[in-house]
Amino acid sequence: MFGRHTSENFTKLLVKLLSSLFPPWPKKLLGVSTDGEPLNTGRVGGIVTKLFRKLELPGIRVWCAPHQLDMVVKKVISDIDGGDWVKPTYSLTVYLRAQQSLVLEMGERCPKQTNRWMHLGGVIDFFKKHENRIMTYCQQKWNNPVPRAAVPQRMKNFDWVILFAIDPAIRRVNLTFFKFKRGTWLSNNKVSCLKDWLKRSWI
Repeated sequence: MFGRHTSENFTKLLVKLLSSLFPPWPKKLLGVSTDGEPLNTGRVGGIVTKLFRKLELPGIRVWCAPHQLDMVVKKVISDIDGGDWVKPTYSLTVYLRAQQSLVLEMGERCPKQTNRWMHLGGVIDFFKKHENRIMTYCQQKWNNPVPRAAVPQRMKNFDWVILFAIDPAIRRVNLTFFKFKRGTWLSNNKVSCLKDWLKRSWI
């Protein structure tokens, strides 16, 4: 894909690809599945919208269930305590990943945290496993700062409480997401899995 990643360019690329593979595709294409990005789903200029204008039959739009789940969980997690705990957590993971002596001592490097909650689960596991050593190491750096050297981000006690409190929910969501990604699963299996997750999440 060259040039700007606009819906117009993507649509032209898809049309060219489909036409080369199967010229009469506008007569046969029945549905399209995408994530929920506006670039794909916009009702005026979205890729799917533009693609469906070329179809001879009404098409069916399917919004990827794992992506829906990802967006909902991301929104809920970022709203906890106004999201104030997210930045300190991210900053601390960046600092810990750069501490080579600590990495060698613990035998593993702190997972890289991104804006995806699946990665957050790995960060929480790491913090729980090495909590005492991490706190001792950070306290030493705070008490004996070195000029021009990086200092670990201070996290409030409540930030730690939030991390450990959301751990069970993150584990359950990750398991549900893993099941959703199984290519052999039928739609009714995924619906049952989602209903079970919702039921357990609200208990």
